[in-house]
Order: sequence, then C-alpha cells, then structure tokens
Amino acid sequence: MMRSNGTSGYPSSGFRPGSSPVIYDIDSRRIEKHLTGEEWVLCLTEIKADISYFKRSYERADLQVTITGLDPEASAAAIDARLGRT
Repeated sequence: MMRSNGTSGYPSSGFRPGSSPVIYDIDSRRIEKHLTGEEWVLCLTEIKADISYFKRSYERADLQVTITGLDPEASAAAIDARLGRT
C-alpha cells in the first residue's frame, strides 16, 4: 500500500504525475520516488481501493477517536479517556 503524506493521508489535488510526493511503504518507511504517469494512476487506484475498504470498517466501529496531530502517548490517553479509563 502506498500513501501520501498529505493531511488526509492521501495525495492532495496539488500532486501531478511526474511530481515527487512523499510516499510510505507498508511498514511506514518513507520512500522518496519520482512517479511516472502510469505509476501515479496505479497509486491513485490503490488509494481509492483503500479508502473504500477502510470507510466500511470505520463506519461499523463502535468507538471513534480523533488522534490527528497527537503523539503516541497523547493518542493513548485520548483513547483511554473515550473508553472511560481516565
């Protein structure tokens, strides 16, 4: 799976084929790569599939916690607070 370093985790409309978005591999290791038009289309296709897949599981979740911008400790604290384990 490849994903951009945009705010939503996916490429913004400012990226174009031939540009150099920040991409991460399956283990969240940063990859700096110049994408060709064909690679760009493949990347967007994979991202759209990921969005569709994870949207369904996100909607079924009993609990949702926003951790955007939080470090690991603050994320864990936010989850604990939402679960009532403060």
